[in-house]
Amino acid sequence: MPATAGFTSDQFYDLCRANPDWKLERTAYGDLVVMAPTGGETGARNAYDV
Repeated sequence: MPATAGFTSDQFYDLCRANPDWKLERTAYGDLVVMAPTGGETGARNAYDV
């Protein structure tokens, strides 16, 4: 996908629904950001944070 490709809100919603395991965000400028998964230590710590 070209770096200049934009998403409408509906397209971004559809992308998120089609890929529930991906951590996706959009910036204020509409850029797509794919968040990296947390590591084992951080993931374990977050799992027990209450």
